[in-house]
Amino acid sequence: MTRVQRRIAMIVALVCISAFVLLAYSVYGTTLLSGQKRSGWTLFIIILFLAGYGLRKRLPFLPIGSASSWLRFHYSLGLVGVLFFLCHIKFALPNGYFELVLAGVFLFVTLSGIFGLLVSRLLPRKISLRGPEVLFERIPRYNRSIQESIESLIVDAVRESESEILAKWYRERLISFLSAEPKVWPHLMESRRDLLRINNEVDALKATVSRTEQRALERIQELIEQKDSLNHAYVHQLILKYWPFFHVPLTLALIIFSLLHVVLVYSFSGGLE
Repeated sequence: MTRVQRRIAMIVALVCISAFVLLAYSVYGTTLLSGQKRSGWTLFIIILFLAGYGLRKRLPFLPIGSASSWLRFHYSLGLVGVLFFLCHIKFALPNGYFELVLAGVFLFVTLSGIFGLLVSRLLPRKISLRGPEVLFERIPRYNRSIQESIESLIVDAVRESESEILAKWYRERLISFLSAEPKVWPHLMESRRDLLRINNEVDALKATVSRTEQRALERIQELIEQKDSLNHAYVHQLILKYWPFFHVPLTLALIIFSLLHVVLVYSFSGGLE
C-alpha cells in the first residue's frame, strides 16, 4: 500500500468511526445517564491510550509497531477522542467550575497536540530548504566557531592593511549581530532583514577599503550567511524539541483531573452501576 493509499484509508476509517460515534450518541447518549457514563469511560480509555504514545517513544525496542505507525494512530485516535469529548459534554459548556477547568485542560491538550502535528510536518521541511541538517546541541558551538573565524579574519586584515576600518565596524555593528540570541519570530516568518542589513553594510565597506580587506569581507559574508542559516535551524529545532514539554504535563494534568472527575461523578450518583 502506497503512502497516499494509507492516508486515504486512514481518512475513510476516521469518517466511519466518527459516524458510528455520532450514531451511538444520537441513539443512547441523549436519553440515558448510563450512556453518558459509558462515553466518559470510553473517553478516559482513549486518553490513556494517547498518553501511552509517550511510553512507546521511551521504549523503542518493543516489537509493537513502528514509531511512525504509532504517531499516525496517536493523531487519529486524538481526533476520535475530541469527538467523544464533545458527545460527552453534549456539545454544550459544562456546568460547574471543576468541569469547566477539566474542559479547559482538555482543550489545551488538544490545541498543543494540533500545534505539535503542524510543526512536526512543516518545520523539518523548512529546515532542509536552508541547508544540511545540523544537530541542535552543536549549533551554539558552530556559532562560536564562526565568530572566532570572523575575528581572526579582521585581525589579519587590520595587520596587513594597517587600517582600523574593519575593526571599528566589527565593534560597532557586527558583534551585536554575532552575539545576539536567534530571533524566533523573524526566522519563523522567513524574514532575513538583519542579514540583508549586514550584507548591505559589507557591500558599502568594500567600496572604501583595500583589496586585502575586500577579500576578508567576502569571506565574512559567507560566514554570516552560515550564521544566519544556523540561527534559522536553531529556532525551528528549538520548537520541535521543546513543544512536548507543554503537551506532556498537560496530558498528565488531564489524566489526574479525569480521575478526580470519576470520583466526583460516582460519589454523587450512588456508586458504580
